[in-house]
Amino acid sequence: MTYEVTPWTVKGNVDYDALTEKFGTQKIDENLLERIKKHTGELHHFLRRKIFFSHRDLNFLLDEYEKGNKFFFIPEGHLRERFIWDI
Repeated sequence: MTYEVTPWTVKGNVDYDALTEKFGTQKIDENLLERIKKHTGELHHFLRRKIFFSHRDLNFLLDEYEKGNKFFFIPEGHLRERFIWDI
């Protein structure tokens, strides 16, 4: 079955594995969620509910944070404005 995912529409049975491959991302697994939770205390509800399901370079970001290096985080994508206001 075909599917469509745009910033405005999600139709059909989405193949999330194909999406992560197409965009060169990795799935957010339980190990990564635990690593995030170690630093944040409680996971953001978008992470808990698996609304955010993949990432790019999040392991690198956490590695740098754990070394004490500072960074700026500006999410990209159609949810970025909502995410910034929710945190």
